[in-house]
Amino acid sequence: MFKHSRTRGLLAAASVMLTTGCASITGSTDQTVSVQARSSAGKVAEASCELDNDKGKWFVTAPGSTRIARSNEDLIVTCRNEDTTPGIVTVESRTKGSMVGNILFGGLIGVAIDHSSGAAYEYPTLIEVLMGQVTDLTNAPINDNNESNVDLPGSL
Repeated sequence: MFKHSRTRGLLAAASVMLTTGCASITGSTDQTVSVQARSSAGKVAEASCELDNDKGKWFVTAPGSTRIARSNEDLIVTCRNEDTTPGIVTVESRTKGSMVGNILFGGLIGVAIDHSSGAAYEYPTLIEVLMGQVTDLTNAPINDNNESNVDLPGSL
């Protein structure tokens, strides 16, 4: 009788460990990003920006911040201001480092869930849009603060 209850306890503990944790390992399905608009003359105030990926569309007035849904797809940011030509930037979605932990502890199920929900990915926390330009940041280096590490023309 003791062996059966001990086996049941071990099975229950193993089930809990195998079916939980993927959200705590990789984090949430959304994140906050800040958007700044610049022109060759400097910062652009009051630019209306639209952020778009396969999970939705969000709006922010730059400079400003908003919460967006994470995705494995690129984020397209378009900013408009009546004094300048619109600026568009394509921002790459990158796999979060915590995905390795999910592979180890969450297994294939955890990986599949976090991939489809977007929780396994992130965008830079600071996105700069150069007005009048179409910029591609899909191969841009990211610094330790998860910010795009590219000097855009006209950046201060």
